[in-house]
Amino acid sequence: MLIFHLPANQPDRNEPSGRPYIIDGDTVVLGKTHIRLKGIDAPEIGQSCEGAHGTYDCGGEARNKLRARIGRASIRCESSGRDRYDRVLARCFLGETDLNQWMVQEGWAVSYGNYQRDEADARRDKRGIWAGKFERPSRWRK
Repeated sequence: MLIFHLPANQPDRNEPSGRPYIIDGDTVVLGKTHIRLKGIDAPEIGQSCEGAHGTYDCGGEARNKLRARIGRASIRCESSGRDRYDRVLARCFLGETDLNQWMVQEGWAVSYGNYQRDEADARRDKRGIWAGKFERPSRWRK
């Protein structure tokens, strides 16, 4: 009988982890792995939104909010396939915080998955992009 012992804190190969580089509000890079935050869609870099103080780059702002939330910490991601651009689709966590959900809760991404209630709350409370007018990222890309 063979018994293998692995360190208890060794991440699974399907769970990338480490200090990320933040590309935009829904894409991070861990090492050489591009990860798309599953179930959310954040404004694109360069996408304009209308806010209380005029037009602003809401895509850049969404990226900045995610960067500020993570800081210099490490995250871990639970992957579940790949998108059409071959990016890993994943839920990513900072400690126990689901970052995908957090982006929707804070109003810096819209839901196209399991975060509909969080989106409704952000919209009601006028958080993030919901504080003004914006075009959904999926429509803006077309």
